[in-house]
Formats: sequence, C-alpha cells, structure tokens
Amino acid sequence: MDYSGIQYIPDDIMVSGGYGEHVYGDTVNDPNMMAPAAGEMGDHTYMEQDNTGDFQCSTLLMDGCDQFSVSTVHLDSLEELAWAGNTGGHVTSYFNSPATSKYTSFQVQVEGDIRDICSVDPGVMCLTEKAVHMRSRYGLHKYKLQGPKLENLTTLCYIPHNNRIMVGGHQPTIVEYDVETQQETNSFTLGTEEDPGDCVILRNHNRFIIHGERKGRIAMHDPRSMREEHHFRAHRGSLSDFDVLGHYIATCGYTMRMSQEVEDQLLMVYDMRMMKVSFHLPCAMSPYLLRFVPGLSSCVAAVTASGPWNMLDIMQPETAMLMLHANAKQNSMMPGAFITSMSVATSSQALVFGDTHGHIHLWTQGSKPTFNNFSRESPYPGAPELTSIPITDQYTPLGTIPLDIPSEPLLSDWPSHLMATKYRASPEVEPKILSNMNMHGPVGYHPNTLGHNRNVVPYSIYRGRQKNSPDSSNGSSRGTCKVPQRYRRLEIKYGKLGIDDFDFDFYNRTSFAGLDMSLPNSYCNAMLQMFYYLSPLRTALLSHLCSREFCLACELGFLFHMLDISMNQGQPCNAANFLRAFRTIPEASAMSLTLSDSDTRSKVNLSTKIMSWNCFVLQQIKNELHCDLKEKAEAAGNAGEDCVVGSNLIDEVFGCDMSRVTRCTRCSHAHTKQTTSLLQILSLQEIMPEVCGNSSNGMVSLSAVVEACMCQNSTTQAWCEECNKYQPQQQLRTYQTLPNTLVLNTGLDNAQDLSYWQEQYRLLLTDALTANKVQDEVSDVDEAAVKTSVASSGGTSNNNNTTTAAASGALTAASRPCRYRTNCVRPDCKFWHPGRAPDRAAPLPGAEDVLNLLENTLEYSWVPPAMRARLAEDGSVKITDIKQEEFASASTEGTDDVIYDLVGVVSLITDPQFPDKNNLVATIKVGPAYHEQVGASSVDNWYLFNDISIAAISTSESVWFPTWKQPVILYWLRRELPQHLTSFTPISPVTRGVYLQENITTHKTLTFIPLAEDEVPSKDDLVAMDAEFVNLHQEEAEIRSDGTRTTIKPSHKAVARITCIRGQGRLEGTPFLDDYISTQEQVVDYLTQYSGIKPGDLDANYSQKHLTKLKGTYIKLRYLVDQGVKFVGHGLKNDFRVINMVVPPNQLLDTLHLFHMPHNRLLSLKFLAWHFLKLKIQSVTHDSIEDARTALALYKKYCELQANGTFRQELEALYQAGKKAQFQVPGEMEEE
Repeated sequence: MDYSGIQYIPDDIMVSGGYGEHVYGDTVNDPNMMAPAAGEMGDHTYMEQDNTGDFQCSTLLMDGCDQFSVSTVHLDSLEELAWAGNTGGHVTSYFNSPATSKYTSFQVQVEGDIRDICSVDPGVMCLTEKAVHMRSRYGLHKYKLQGPKLENLTTLCYIPHNNRIMVGGHQPTIVEYDVETQQETNSFTLGTEEDPGDCVILRNHNRFIIHGERKGRIAMHDPRSMREEHHFRAHRGSLSDFDVLGHYIATCGYTMRMSQEVEDQLLMVYDMRMMKVSFHLPCAMSPYLLRFVPGLSSCVAAVTASGPWNMLDIMQPETAMLMLHANAKQNSMMPGAFITSMSVATSSQALVFGDTHGHIHLWTQGSKPTFNNFSRESPYPGAPELTSIPITDQYTPLGTIPLDIPSEPLLSDWPSHLMATKYRASPEVEPKILSNMNMHGPVGYHPNTLGHNRNVVPYSIYRGRQKNSPDSSNGSSRGTCKVPQRYRRLEIKYGKLGIDDFDFDFYNRTSFAGLDMSLPNSYCNAMLQMFYYLSPLRTALLSHLCSREFCLACELGFLFHMLDISMNQGQPCNAANFLRAFRTIPEASAMSLTLSDSDTRSKVNLSTKIMSWNCFVLQQIKNELHCDLKEKAEAAGNAGEDCVVGSNLIDEVFGCDMSRVTRCTRCSHAHTKQTTSLLQILSLQEIMPEVCGNSSNGMVSLSAVVEACMCQNSTTQAWCEECNKYQPQQQLRTYQTLPNTLVLNTGLDNAQDLSYWQEQYRLLLTDALTANKVQDEVSDVDEAAVKTSVASSGGTSNNNNTTTAAASGALTAASRPCRYRTNCVRPDCKFWHPGRAPDRAAPLPGAEDVLNLLENTLEYSWVPPAMRARLAEDGSVKITDIKQEEFASASTEGTDDVIYDLVGVVSLITDPQFPDKNNLVATIKVGPAYHEQVGASSVDNWYLFNDISIAAISTSESVWFPTWKQPVILYWLRRELPQHLTSFTPISPVTRGVYLQENITTHKTLTFIPLAEDEVPSKDDLVAMDAEFVNLHQEEAEIRSDGTRTTIKPSHKAVARITCIRGQGRLEGTPFLDDYISTQEQVVDYLTQYSGIKPGDLDANYSQKHLTKLKGTYIKLRYLVDQGVKFVGHGLKNDFRVINMVVPPNQLLDTLHLFHMPHNRLLSLKFLAWHFLKLKIQSVTHDSIEDARTALALYKKYCELQANGTFRQELEALYQAGKKAQFQVPGEMEEE
C-alpha cells in the first residue's frame, strides 16, 4: 500500500454506526436492514462497504458463522482469492472482483476449528488439530496428512524452495512433509526431556526457519539441519504474534506486572544481524496480531484484539503512519467481538481481518486493488451466452448450437461393440517356465529370465514404411542423433569456491565414486573404472607395492584404495598421480597415448587411443609385477612360492597359454613358440568375408566371429632357417588353456570395420522386420482370399485342410489378392490387384532407416550377455552365444565348457552435431561384494560410468548399441573362477616399516626429527599436517560482457612440500616429516608468496632442502590414514585433494570448519591465530611448519573452549571482531 500523505485519524473521531442497524432472525425482512450484495449466497451472508480516505472496507458474514467464529484468514499468494476458516471446520473463499463475491465454500471436517490456511500451487492446505488437509481451490479433497506426531497443531509454514511444509503446535516436535509425495521427510524435537518446548508460530525466512513458543521465546534454525542457531526472549510473558521480513523480526505479546501477565503496549523489533532489540514501537493500544507489509520493508500493520489497527514505520517509531478500525465503523464491532486473525496481501494493497462473530473485514486501497502483483486467472463458471444464428450463416460451426440430450440414440452414435473398452491381454507364460516352476503349495516360483518385469510390455520394433510412406519427410529425420543426457560428455561449472560448490550428487545418486575428468589424459577414466570393478585385479593390485618411482601397478593400487574409501561420500576421486606416472613412461609417449592441451576430441580417434591404452597398460602391469617379484627373489636368494603365484598374477586373470606354430610353405620347416595372450583383437576386415561366406544370408553370431579371430591362420613373408631366405610362412595358433577374463578389442576404429559391425545389426533388424511383416500378412488375409489365390494358381478348391494349409504357406505377399480388389486406393499396398503391376508391394526400410530403429528399442542386440566356450583336443576353441532367455539357466555341469558372462563394455559416444564432445563411457556389471561394501544387498547390477556421472541401467541397455554408441572394448569374466582367485583377500602393503627403515644420510640441515620406534602414531593419535603447492598449469578463465568471470579450466597444482608434526608426547609440536617433493614436470608458477617455495628448491642439483620423491612421502601419509590417525590442519580437504589421497571424514579435524559459523564466511588461519593465540604468522611468506603448529594450537584452544562451554560465545565474538577489522589482522596492510 502507498501510505504517503495519509492523514492520521484519531480513535475519538472514528465514524460512528455499526451493527445496531442490522437485525438477525425474524426481522430479516425489515426494510431498515441492508440488502445482501449481488452475488452473495446464504441467508446470513451480506456485505457492508464504507470508505475512509483512500481505503475501502468490506464486511462479510462468512458461511455458517452465525453459529461459529472466524478462526483464520489468508490472502492467496497465487490467485485473487481471500480464504477464511471458522471454528466449525468450514472454509470459504471470496473472489476479488469489483464487487467481492463468493468463490468456493466447503466443509473440511465435521467438527473442530480450522487453525491455519496456506495457499500452494496445487491448492490450499487447511490445518486442523491433528491433520493437514489438502484441497483444490474448487474444494475437492486431494489428500490428508496425519500421524502420531501430530497432536495439537496450531501453525503451518510452507517452504517454497524445496516444496515442503512444516507443522507445529502445542507439542515438542516440528514435523516436515513433502507436498508432492505426501510423505514425512523429517521431524525435529524442541527443548529437552526436562524442559520440552513447543511451536505455536512458524515463519519462513531465506536464511532461517523461525519458530515462537508460548513462553515468549523465539528461535532461529538452520533450514537444512534444523539446528538451533540463535534464540532470544521476545517478551517477559507469553508471545502473541511475530513476523519476519528482511533483517527484522517484529513481535507483540505480554509482559509481567505484579506476577500477572498483561498486554505489552510496545511492539518489539529485533535486528537479526545483531541479535538484539533495535526499536521499541509504542502503540496507542496493545497490539494483538501483526504483519509486515511486503511492499514496504519498514512498515508493520498491527491490530488490537478489539479492532483498531495501526500502520507503523519502524524507521520512524515516534509517529504512527495510520490508525484505523478493523471495521470502518468501530461501533459495528458487536459487544464481545474480538479480532482472531489477520493477513496481508503480497501486493500490499489489501488486508483482511476475522473476528469472533463470524465477520470478515477486508481493507483495500485504490480503484482496482489486487492481492498479488502477478496473479494467475481463477477459473470462474458462467452461463453460456445463447445467440441466434441466421440460416444463411455458412461459417459458424454447428457444434456451437446447444442440443437437448435425447432419450433415443442418434444416427451419429457409434455401435456399442465399437465403443467397448478393451484391455491388453496378459502375456502367456512360456511352457518352459511352467514346467520348471518350484512349487510351494498352490504357488509356483521361477526366476525371471525376461530381462524386464512381467507387467512391463516392451515396445515392439517399428514396422512402418519410412522410405515410401506418403507422410514421411524427405529424409529430414535421417541422420539425426539424439544422445541421452547421461551419455553426453559432462563439463564442471566452477563457482567462486571452485569445485567445492559443485553439486556432484545431481549426477551421481549411487554410493559409488566417479572420476574427475578435468585432468589431462583423463580419457582413460572408463578403463580405470573397468579395472577397479574386476574383483581379482583389484584385489591383486591393492596388495602390491614396489620401490620404483613411476609404477602403474602401485598407482592403480593407490587409486583403488581411494575409490574404496570414497564410497558413500558423494565426492569423485581423481587419478592425478596415476596419470602423472603414465605420462612419464617413454613407451606411452612413443605410442601417442598421451594427449597435449592442443589436442581436441574431434581430431583424436578415441577408439584407437583406448584400445592401444588397454593393450599397453595390461602388458606394462604384467612387466612391473614380474620385475618386482624377480627383485624380491634375487634378494631372498631363491624364488619362493609367492613369487610363482605373483609372477603369474596377470597371466592368471587375463592370460591364456597358446602355441604359435610357424611353418614354411616351401620346405615345411616348422617352429613352435609358447606365448601368453592377454587379450584378443577383432579384425573384421580379415575375418568377416570368410565367416559370412559360410552363411546363406551373411548373418553370423558374435561368438562365431570371436572363434574365428582366436583360431585365425595367416600367411606372412618371413625368414626360413632351412631355405636361408625369405619365404611365405603360415602361422597357426593352438591353445592349451582358456583365459579367466576374455578381453576383446573390437577394432571399430575405421569406417570399414564399423560397416561390417553395422551390417550385422542391419541383418538382425531386417530379419526381425521380415518375421513381423509375414506374421501381419497371414493375419490380414482372410480365408476367402486364400481360397481364391489357390484356385488362380491351378490348385483344386476342395475341403482338404492339409492342401489348403500347404498352399497358404507357399504364398508370397505379391501373389495374394487385395480384399478391396480394384477399389483399393492405397498406392503402397503390398497385395496383388487386378490390372496393376505385381511389383507395387512396399519394400522394407532401407539400411540406414533400419539402423535408426535402434534408437527406439532395446530388444535386439548382436552382443550376447554370455558365451559358451570349449577347448578342443586339437587346440582349437569352439564358442557359441547364450541368449538372454538362456542366461540364468545356462550351466556347465557334466561338460568341459566354460561360460563367460559379459561384465563390462567401454563404448565411444559420438554426436555428429558436436564432434568436439566425443566421449568414452563404461557400462559395468558391479558384483555383490561391492554392493555389500556400501551397505546394500548382495546383488549384481549394471551401471553406466561417465566420469563423475554414475547411473543404474538395465541389462538390456548394457548391450544396446545405437548408431551413436560404438563398443570399443568388451570384457567377459568366467562364471566359475578358480578358488585361489575368489578367496584371495587384499593385504595392505604399507607397514610401519616405512618410518623405521628410513635411513637419512645427507649433509643438508634437517628441519625435522624422524620418529622413534615407540613414537609411530596409532589410531586416534593427533598429527598436524600442512602442504604447499606449485602450479603446473595456470587457470583458464574468461570475462563475459556483463563483467562476470567464469572459470573454464582450473589450475593444475602439484604438491611441493608436506609437513607432519607430532600432536602429543614429549616432542609435541616437533615435525617428524618435512619433505620437499621433486618434480620432473615444468613448473609455471612457484606461488612463493603463498607456498614459500622458491625456484631451485625442487631441483635435485641445486636444492638445499630435504628432497624426496612423491611416492615415498605418499606411502608415509597412506600409513597414517590406514592406522586411523586424526589429522589436524587448516583446509585439509584441499591439501589431500592435491596430494591425491582420500581420508575418511572422521579422521579430519579442520580448523577451517571448526571455527566457522554457518551462513558466514570462512576465516583464514592468519586471522584465527591473531584472535585466539595472539600470534602474527605468515608475515612474509607461508611456512608449512608454522602453519601446522598454529593449526594444532588452535585445535587445543577449540577443545578448551568446548570443555568450558564457552565456545559459542567466543565464536560470536570472533565474527564480531572480524567485522570490525574487516577480517584482516591489524597492521597487516602497513606491513604489506
């Protein structure tokens, strides 16, 4: 409301008049009584209007309020409606039109009062004593919320940002419900068992959830955790009402005088920024209810119980802006009538009051007042206008003419048999399932082998005619590609806090951890996830540790350890140390497996990269494990049993023993070489012509292709020892064993191989289309057409059923007559017509159209879920597919067969519209052991891993390969693994020997004292830690036209110094680890001002520091993590992220968060040390020893304050001092 220029109207000159003019009961027909307003309903509903200045007041008698009083009023926040509820359980709404009229009126409950009303998008919520009723604005019932926690409710609060409501009352519990799901989401207990609290008033604020208690106490809660942040005593007596807007809380209530509660004539205003009283507003009469005026942040409307209401400006407390009566005529308040409720419109143009005699007093301002600035239209029923239509009118639809409902059927009515509702018939149970059911009484059980629930009907393949269909566009849909969101390449949007304020839970709702994709060469994330979820490989690498600096096996073991700890934490890991070791291997660079910053994904063949990566890494891990065990055997003087098992570890998981026989085609000289193959590479260009030649239609199974690949014989030009010259040599392969893990590189990195792959899918879908088409034709042609066709082909028209069936089966679509004969108007009809050429039958879709059908179905796949393999006596391998329906029942009992289950696929996602966003994803079958590790049931399930995004998928989707998804690497795992691979448990290779075996021989001055044997930290011991970093790559950012700065790629940091300090003992505060980390990579910024690292400190040729390798220091920290040590520091989360280590949250004691007040800024270590310890640190540069000691002292101070019970007060004083000093140490600017 615009209250500027409003004249103050004293109470003694208010307009007289009132209810004395109106009579109830038998005198309704008295001519002196005011007539009901137009549009009003009910015998006791009337409206009285009066104008006072720029205000208009309307007084309405609510439905049923001749017996009940108004208990609550509410102005709708979405529509132009005023709601009111009475003590009889009835709710009425009024529409804000030029003449206020009734909109809806309905009974919520038989008895009991309506205690609060709240408008939301679906309707209105009506609060009663023990329930919350959701009604539409038409009055229709939607649902009802009730429960044992809802006892004596008084208040209802809607939280719009998460679409939830909170209810409270004369009970010690606040209950939270989800409006959409109608489920209880949380409940919060107030007070203690000795002094339980209550919640009579609830208000929502953008920073707090605020509730008031009967005894005058107001508390503010964190909206996420509902933890109480602040509280104060608003009045010495009871609390009557309060409201909140912006930074202010206005309250009214009672005070204590002579040990009795009396009305407080002061309206109290509290500032939430200072948590104290800002203003005491005196009122002419004691306020009973109050509301802030939304449009005017400093205006409060307060009403007394008897009716007068004030408009007060809290910025000018000495004067009242306005004083009026709830009814324009103060005497119209009948004796004994009191104000019970009030509400203010969001537009600030209306107020509404309710009283105990059932009247509603609506105050509005302006000629066309509105309740909301942007209200949506309320549906309002109205009588249709009947206008005459001239007989010559040719444009008005005849459907607009109203017709009477006849008693006899019309000619246009459809027959009843065509209007009957027909439901989809339940699918028949296969006889095989019925015969194998496990009966328990009258109930039978059988595993579901359908691949989906029985109540789900899968979409059948598209049978339409795309190519020649008259309504199809000219190839407009051809070539389009719609990649689902979960398969697309993701990009992290960095905020002010970098990666810390990114919502990873939006992309990963599972308990497993993703991998960060912002690092160089992170294209291999899909393969890293594949290795991790191969249980034998993960177990083996977790137990491995060697002394080489850059060992991929060690780094994979460290990465798998991080993925184990990260489960259920919701944060992704990054493979920074693994990628660092990977790009330092010369062979990786020589094979072009590393990507530079200038390489774009549109120019890089990711299929070739990842297949080469797979071959290289498997062979590299095998060589590293072999060298490590060879060194151990040489150190021990013999090769023990462990060496034999360890040397064959990768061979046992992936390898198969084979003999490669090379025979000269001239002299037949043969040479045999025993090798171990770790994977198979499909070469479709060489295999497919031969394999497809053995098939009648060119269609073969994938198992046949794999079999041909494994047993492929080739001829090459090589040197013959007998002939002493180059001769054609024939190479033959025979196998002695089958691998436990069958790895296939599909070779789909060129157009020709990809065309062979797509050709098999085209044949598969065409065969399915043909089968469906023939089935439809047989069902469409009736018996008479079949007989006519048999007669025209020279057959006899007898009643021999066998002859007719045989002739019917021999018919083709083109020879069958159309049922419409010459009257058929379909140009693409596939049947025979007299006088029309027989080649008019519609063809099947083309090759490209058939492949596009894969976008709409998961039913067909060329990749089987499992394969059966057998090793023949001659060394050849026989492989067959296992279909989905045979998957669960497949067994090798009584045979020498081996069953391989598909456990993972790495696929290339290509989007023709965005070639620079090509991506590699992995679909992995996660086993029961991993689900048990996160506390889930012991099951296996398929998941899609797309860097930081992880989503559960169906089994059908795991082998779904549309045109934009190309399988690159396939992993099959033997269903029955050897016992020693399944029973092997990982053993931590990091022991306390990493500290005790350290032999420091250097002429350089040490800044630390190594640990003695009795000083090695154990569980729950304190260790203060700090780390310093340098930049390897600068941050990439852009500044937009509006001046905002957006981070495109964060800076790439490397750890340069790690310091650990004893947290207890006789040498408490003394470092036992202070290592400078040498690096072989180019440093672009030493960050000397913040790290204290100078050029030359990390160079072994010039450094005077204690320089070590990252792996040695990493192992020492890893031991402390495994032992359960408590780390104390400042910003530990960022330190461990750059070190590339994951620490359980319960082992981190971070002073950055210990001394943090919610909804306030984080404080620096320098400021905390100045305030609590009276120390000035980091005067010139940072020193990790100084920072770690300061963090340890601050933690000791924190424990001291917690023990004294003064931490809360000290924290508030900390922020008050920080605001005065602008959170800078005094004298800091002068020193700089």
